[in-house]
Amino acid sequence: MGMTPRILLAATLAAAALVLAACAPATTLVPADAAFPAFEPALASPGPRTTTVASATLTSVTGCTVRYEVHEPVGEVADVAVVWSHGFLRDLDSMRGWAELAASHGLRSAVVSTCASTPFSGRHDRNAEDLRAVAAAAFGAEAPVVYAGFSAGGLAALLAAAADARAVGVLGLDAVDSGDLAATALGFERPALFLAGEPSSCNAQGNLVPVAERLADARVVPVPYATHGDFELPYDPAVDRLCGRVDPPEARDALRAAVRGVAIGWLLEQAAAR
Repeated sequence: MGMTPRILLAATLAAAALVLAACAPATTLVPADAAFPAFEPALASPGPRTTTVASATLTSVTGCTVRYEVHEPVGEVADVAVVWSHGFLRDLDSMRGWAELAASHGLRSAVVSTCASTPFSGRHDRNAEDLRAVAAAAFGAEAPVVYAGFSAGGLAALLAAAADARAVGVLGLDAVDSGDLAATALGFERPALFLAGEPSSCNAQGNLVPVAERLADARVVPVPYATHGDFELPYDPAVDRLCGRVDPPEARDALRAAVRGVAIGWLLEQAAAR
């Protein structure tokens, strides 16, 4: 039996730390008058809806097994569903909080453990194909979908949306490009939102932002002082140990709330526009 995702993650982070420790940012002190993107405070916290969760699998285009969870609000749901994708060599555990939060605000969500990537090859285009397959399996072949993802998962989300006529939007959470793949999606003309942390080695110096700014209907929202780990939900201290963190705690809480509130608000806007 191979290593579990958590053991693989620990080993990967340990190896990466040896390479990146010299360039990983230190703790950043946020001034008391720092301003973060405006958002509706209620959207940064769990919403009023009770939710259910179901687990399922499907076979990847590469032959491995894709795990996913479907988080459903009880009662009336929005027409638009959301498919959430994690970062490189992570799994759905690192994005489950996003699916739970969105569902609590009335948005059906599927959070996916893609399996096409290896420690030596991202294979983000294959992950994108698997995201589309999950969207169809979880929500039906005709359901409008927003693809959302963190880091390399943001790239896979963009590629999935660009190749899917059902896609009504893309949400990138400190998304990272690889091999100039993002440029292949420049024909995407539906709404897109990219939340961007401070450029660092962990987000490839924000290398997907210039592509996002060229999309026809995209908005790029910088989140001042935010490090890469501030865009995952739940928060994982292991990422901050590699990518840096911000202090004091109230500033850290405020910027993470801004990330959540802006993202959920935008998703609800896309659902309301249907």
